[in-house]
Amino acid sequence: MIPGFAVSVLTPDGSEQTIDIPDIATLIVGRDPSCHVVLPSPAVSRIHLRVERGSDGLRIVDQSANGTILGDELVLGGAEMTLPLDGEIRVGPYVLRITRLSTVAEDVGPTPELRRRIHRSLLDHLDLSSLGDADMGADVLRPRVLRALEQIVSQLEPELPATADKERLVLEMADEALGLGPLQELLEDDTVSEIMVVDPNTIYVERHGRIRLTPLRFTDDESCRAAIERIVTPLGRRIDESTPLVDARLEDGSRVNAIIPPLATRGPCITIRRFARRPLQMDELVALGSLS
Repeated sequence: MIPGFAVSVLTPDGSEQTIDIPDIATLIVGRDPSCHVVLPSPAVSRIHLRVERGSDGLRIVDQSANGTILGDELVLGGAEMTLPLDGEIRVGPYVLRITRLSTVAEDVGPTPELRRRIHRSLLDHLDLSSLGDADMGADVLRPRVLRALEQIVSQLEPELPATADKERLVLEMADEALGLGPLQELLEDDTVSEIMVVDPNTIYVERHGRIRLTPLRFTDDESCRAAIERIVTPLGRRIDESTPLVDARLEDGSRVNAIIPPLATRGPCITIRRFARRPLQMDELVALGSLS
């Protein structure tokens, strides 16, 4: 189990965002979209710096053209420095505070291959497409799918990790077969303001202005793409190889952006920006400093 990093980013406009990035030994910061922390500024190099865990703290290795500022010291490309506790570094117009995450929960779920086997077994038990064509209501269809999955998971129990949550697995597979997979529970969570599927195995959420990597994941690219199609098709939109990008708005006003290969190189990805169901009241706007 590898602890990760917590990164607080102060942007040029004065806003602050905190990102938790678990399960990595080295943190990469830069302008390139492949970096763990992306800082979109011409003053930031594509790969600006990397952060490594050392026995005496965090070690910053600058790899930029413009350098990194720690305190009053400018560190140029290739040089290393130790980041003191609660220390700040300046990268272009951004100020970063980087700390270590103490613990990260282990992934004890079934492997993607085992999840695919469960899904194939479900298709053998139930013809989901014909059930849907029969206009069977969700109140009838979902219980049938859940019962079938309970039998399948019970049969495969010897192959599951000892600490696997079988009830949760059944619910996750049902959501993937009938709904939006791991997005289902996130969309039902009013505290989630943004959902970011970077690839089928990497899903971030924003809660109260704080971005966190979730343990949720899709079984594979196909299940992620199926969820995207379930979102955009009722909106009268389509997404395929000839139209690999779609922007849409859900009935509740949430904005959706989805991209699939060949435009998305790491697999299907989707971003859902949600809006608060309850508008802020006057006293809340005053407390937040929006009004005085």
